[in-house]
Amino acid sequence: MDSQTINQSAELLLEAVQKRIEIAAQACGRNAADVKLIAVSKNKTSADIRKFYKLGLRDFAENYVQEFISKKEELSDLADICWHFIGHLQSNKCKLILDEIDILHSVDRPTLAELLVRSRAKIGILAPLKILMQLEVDPTDPHKFGATPKEAPEFCRYLASVKELQWAGFMGMGPAGKTAEELKPLYDSFRQRCDALWQQFSPNPTAPPEISLGMSGDLETAIAAGSTMVRIGSALFGAR
Repeated sequence: MDSQTINQSAELLLEAVQKRIEIAAQACGRNAADVKLIAVSKNKTSADIRKFYKLGLRDFAENYVQEFISKKEELSDLADICWHFIGHLQSNKCKLILDEIDILHSVDRPTLAELLVRSRAKIGILAPLKILMQLEVDPTDPHKFGATPKEAPEFCRYLASVKELQWAGFMGMGPAGKTAEELKPLYDSFRQRCDALWQQFSPNPTAPPEISLGMSGDLETAIAAGSTMVRIGSALFGAR
């Protein structure tokens, strides 16, 4: 397959995802421009990222620290990329990306937030790191991370109190293998919890929170629930 055919294929895939977002937003009375498309490029190459960058995408997400660092170096000529980190971040690796990412979605525990604060202060980073607090979506799902309803209030109170982190909203990971009908009550409940926590603890409750929810298979349900960021991998890049 030649480069022109590959680029045309990428363009068609992107247009298809954008159309899904537009239709989903219209169906629930929202503006598609209020839903950010984040291309999840884990296990894909820097060349794959360049294809979609040339088509206008600027928001890309990675799940693994070493893979992210390697790709960022390879793509250092693309100065206006916005790098999102969405994977579970181990404490012993957080220092490697302290000043490398633009937004960290997966702040799923107070100990990680505290380590980020201490580490950034220690090396003198003045600009706050934009972060999302990861909340549990489905309490019966053993494979997902995130603060439980019991843990969330105190966690939010801490995030609102530290200047080293710019708490911007919430992230959720939906359970695999569920239909849209099964996901809808989970996502609606998630959004209601986000709104309640934001109103109670955010330093700026009049500004709506970012909601990072929804992937290739469930973006319509997530948008209906109020997601402002959808994390799209396979629908753009193909199977991992």
